[in-house]
Amino acid sequence: MGKDREVPKTVWKGRMMKTIEIKHPPQYKEQPSGLLLNDPRLKGFVEGYAYALQDMILRLTGDDTCGKVYDPMTITDKMHSYAFNMKDGGRHHPLGDYEDVGEIVHILLEEAVDWIYEDYLNE
Repeated sequence: MGKDREVPKTVWKGRMMKTIEIKHPPQYKEQPSGLLLNDPRLKGFVEGYAYALQDMILRLTGDDTCGKVYDPMTITDKMHSYAFNMKDGGRHHPLGDYEDVGEIVHILLEEAVDWIYEDYLNE
């Protein structure tokens, strides 16, 4: 499978800057994003992951990032999301724009971390 994907992230904690490492399970690193159309378990995982992150943002900050807490991401022929901007900042995200499921999970987590740190912990 390979090593965990490590992504350094610099965040503010109090008045100090701190770099944290965000690790993702290696099994997603090798799954092409196109599999989301054919594998309902993988599709359910990504939709559930987005839902869990949206729920965490709501519980920690009280912010409903999109007015659609109940449906932060739906995957059909592409990803549809009101809660996450992904790479293009729009609402419809072609699966072909993403190398693998690991990249999608990474972007979702980065956006959630940014939302929480910028809008909640840095007040």
